[in-house]
Amino acid sequence: KIFFYLFDNRDRVLSKDHFFDYLWPLEDRNHNIINVHIKKIRTKMDDPTGTILQNIYGEGYRLNTYIRQ
Repeated sequence: KIFFYLFDNRDRVLSKDHFFDYLWPLEDRNHNIINVHIKKIRTKMDDPTGTILQNIYGEGYRLNTYIRQ
């Protein structure tokens, strides 16, 4: 669900609160769970440097559709 949420909002920065509001609106907000899921998605995408699924420090995550070579 996290990947598809990123895909639906590609090229937009999504904060961890965005993920919680969309996926787990009624549960406690342990922000580390987002980090774990993002790491798993990067592993499956073979993106260890975070080029495709980028961490924007202090803001959130962005799924990039255009990557400069």
